[in-house]
Amino acid sequence: MGVYGRPGSRSKGVASNSKSKVVGAFFFGLMPLACGDIFHSTRDLKSKCDLNPAAAGCESQKPSRPIDGPSVCAASSIAARDAATRTCALLSACEGAFGASAFGTCMVHALLAFDCEANPNRPVRGDLARFWTHLLAAKKCSDVHDALFPGGVPVCKSGSDFTACSPNANGSLTTRVQCRADGVVAGESCLLMGRSCSPNRCLGPALDACKESRCEETKLHICESVGGIDSDFGFDCAYFGAGECVSSTAGAACRAIGSLGAPGHVAAGCRVDFGVTCSRDDIAQGCPSGVAEWVDCGRLFGPGSCRGGAGAAGEYLGVGGACIGAGDLRAADRCDGGALVGHARGFTFKADCLKLGMGRCRAVATLEGDSASCVAAQ
Repeated sequence: MGVYGRPGSRSKGVASNSKSKVVGAFFFGLMPLACGDIFHSTRDLKSKCDLNPAAAGCESQKPSRPIDGPSVCAASSIAARDAATRTCALLSACEGAFGASAFGTCMVHALLAFDCEANPNRPVRGDLARFWTHLLAAKKCSDVHDALFPGGVPVCKSGSDFTACSPNANGSLTTRVQCRADGVVAGESCLLMGRSCSPNRCLGPALDACKESRCEETKLHICESVGGIDSDFGFDCAYFGAGECVSSTAGAACRAIGSLGAPGHVAAGCRVDFGVTCSRDDIAQGCPSGVAEWVDCGRLFGPGSCRGGAGAAGEYLGVGGACIGAGDLRAADRCDGGALVGHARGFTFKADCLKLGMGRCRAVATLEGDSASCVAAQ
C-alpha cells in the first residue's frame, strides 16, 4: 500500500501488522527548547522558488498552508542522530517500549523528523512538531508522561490486561494506553504516524468506519476490510509536508513541499506516480503528490537502504517509504549486554544506556510481545 488511496476504493487486506512497516509503526503542552548548537530553523534558507515564485515549476510547489509549529530540524546529520538516540531511548524507557514508543521504531520517525537535509520535503508540523519539541526537552520520565498524558497518567484499576485511548491537550484521542493487571501503564503516540487511537491499534481518521478511500480536507482515508471491519489505514496530512491531502487520477496523497532536488540530481516538473527510483548513492526520488521529492536513505540509514520500484512510495513517508533495510522486519528490540539494540524497517539502531545517563538495558514484557529498554529516572 502506498501513500495514497485510490478514489472510491476499498481493498480487502491483511491484518494491521502488515500496515506497520514503519511502526513496529510523529501533542500537546509546548515546552520551550533553546536553539543552541544542535537545532536551527531551515525556513530562512532561500530556494529558487523563494527568490522567484514565478519561476517554472514553482507554483505547484508552494504550500497553501503556512508551516505550523516549531522547527525540530537539527544542524547536521550527526546532531540529528544524537538527538534521536537520546530522545527515543528515553521514550522507550518511560512508556513501555511498545508500538511507536519502542526504541527502534521511534528512531525511524525521529531521524526523518530531525534530519531535514536528508528529508527536506516532508517536515513535521503542528501538534506533531510541538510533541517532538516537548520530548527533545525531556530529562526524565515525568517530562515524557507530560507529553503523552497532559491530563495526567491514567490509572489502571480493572485488574486485567487491556488497551484504551487517552485524550491529548486538545481532546483528540491520539495516545494509546496499555494497562496490565499489575497496574503498569504504557503509552504509544499514534500522532507519530499522523493517526488516531483505536484501542487495538493506531488507525486513520475514520478508525473502523471507513467508507471510501479519498481526501477529506487534510485527512487521507485509505479503506481496507480486515476481518469484516472496514478500517482506515490513512493519515492526517496536516502533520507532514505541505499539510494538505491532494487528489489526482492516480489517487490521493499527503502533499510534499517542493525543493531544488537532491545533491547532484536535478528536480523537474513531475507527473503523479507512486513508484520510486533509487540512485547509486541510495537517494530515493519520486512524485507521489505531484511535487518532485527525495529522501537520502543512505544518509539516514546507511548503504543499501533504498529499495525502489512501483508503489514504493509508502504511507505518509512519501518516497521515504522506499527506505528499507535488509534485516528482519519483525525483529523486536533487545539487549546486548548493557546496551539497547532497536530494530525497525529492517534497520538496526544501538544506544549505550550508560553513556546516555540511564541504567543498563533490561528486557520489557508488553501486551504485544517482548521488547527492551534502558532504565530512566522517573
